[in-house]
Amino acid sequence: MGLQDRIAAALGEAEEQGETTRLSILRLIEAAIRDHEIAVRSGASEEGIDDDAVRAILSRMAAQRRESAREYERAARLEQAERKIAEAEEIEAFLPQQLSEREIDEAICAAIAEKDARSIRDLGHVMALLKSRLPGQFDAAELKARVQQRLES
Repeated sequence: MGLQDRIAAALGEAEEQGETTRLSILRLIEAAIRDHEIAVRSGASEEGIDDDAVRAILSRMAAQRRESAREYERAARLEQAERKIAEAEEIEAFLPQQLSEREIDEAICAAIAEKDARSIRDLGHVMALLKSRLPGQFDAAELKARVQQRLES
């Protein structure tokens, strides 16, 4: 079952069970996917976009909600922050399991060694390799900071 099929099944399940919050989040996901399909319609197949593109959309959506939650927390608007975190968790349920700290460190070391990266100028090459090998399994901003730190030391 493809990722879009899983999302559609979850949407139907949320409708049947009357889960309004989950239903609204799933509808936002479907709308984002449709928007992307329209944007690339000339190259999209009749089946729609592939799972990698859907994962990228979901990753962006989750990251946006986590950033919003941080902003709400800074503004002491905890109820809104909790709602954004819940939305991010619902979206992340469709993404591959996130890597542990140890797995991220191992992946960074392997990518740096493979690209023979020696300075911060090699950051783009290392990040591209990590993104291609581990789609949707990490927070890109956090990963970039860790790779930068490793390359600077």
